[in-house]
This record gives sequence, C-alpha cells and structure tokens, in this order.
Amino acid sequence: MLTAFFINIVNCILHFSQDCKICFKEVRLERGSYSCGKLGCKYVVHVNCVLENRTLYRVIKDEKQCEELEEKSMQSSTIRVIEVNEVGEATKIQHFSHQHCLVLADKMEEEIDRKCDGCMLPISNIFYYCSECPFFLHKTCVELPRIKQHWFRQSNATLDFNSFKECDFCSQLCSGFFYRIDSWDMCI
Repeated sequence: MLTAFFINIVNCILHFSQDCKICFKEVRLERGSYSCGKLGCKYVVHVNCVLENRTLYRVIKDEKQCEELEEKSMQSSTIRVIEVNEVGEATKIQHFSHQHCLVLADKMEEEIDRKCDGCMLPISNIFYYCSECPFFLHKTCVELPRIKQHWFRQSNATLDFNSFKECDFCSQLCSGFFYRIDSWDMCI
C-alpha cells in the first residue's frame, strides 16, 4: 500500500509540466533547469535557453554577494502606511504608483468587473482601491518590492508602471507594473 502511494507521488511529480519562460516549450524538470527558489514561484527556464544569450545572466562567484543583494531587495518599499487595524494590517496606504490614498477592501461593493492596475488581472480577492478615482491594486501587487534582485539577470530590478509596451524578456505585450533591469523592461 505504501509503495503504491509513493509511485503515485512520483508519477504526479513527473507529469507536472511547466513551460520555459524564454521559449514557452515544456521543461522536463528531471533533465535540469534553472528555476526560482522562492516558495510558490513557478518561474523555470531551460538551461540551453539561458546559455544561448549571454545578456540574460551573470556569473556570481561570491555567495555572500548574492545574499547581500537579496537582503537589500527586501528593504525597499512601495508604500507608506497611513492607518492600520487592530491586528496591524495596513488599511490605508499611499502607494508610489498613485497620487491618492488607497483603502483596503475584501469585496467589491457593486458587481462591477474591475481589473488590477498593477497586473491587469480581475479583482477577485483582497485589494486596495482609491475612493477618489477608479484605481485598484491587489494586495499582493501592493506588496511587490520596489527594488529586488532578479535571479536571472543578477542585477537590481526596479518596479515601475509608466509607458510599458512590450516585455524585453518574453516579448509579450503588457501594461501595468513591470521591472526595469538595466535597460530591459520585464513583466512582473
């Protein structure tokens, strides 16, 4: 019985497919790939796809340098907290991407189809909204770090939101938030 359980787990793992974020073809994880180590992140690329373009990576020889860059990225912030509730959750904030204050909500007052101005996906869970104009951000989009160490380019990436047209990494057209790395614009 226990053997059948482990065989099912192995089959699930082997059949779980992910697409390379460069060529968009399936990545066979058992053959090796580069992927993000953060919990819940499913970013993965073929080794050969990365190595074909020298501008997509930089070799870091000192592990301490990588740790310092990651620590620096965690210190950046996109918000200024104005009010908090009794459990310490920010209920009113000022976000760098919007001129008015934003208020936390967990559902839409009206049944209106709204999209997040950060990721352009529909608002369906906890979000911040502007009470002065139609501006909405998912709570997770508000919490994106302003500066982060991008694992793929190994340089600082800065969150931005103005005049973005095409991702230099995946060539997809998009709007909303993106990360600028050196002279590259990359979707979130």
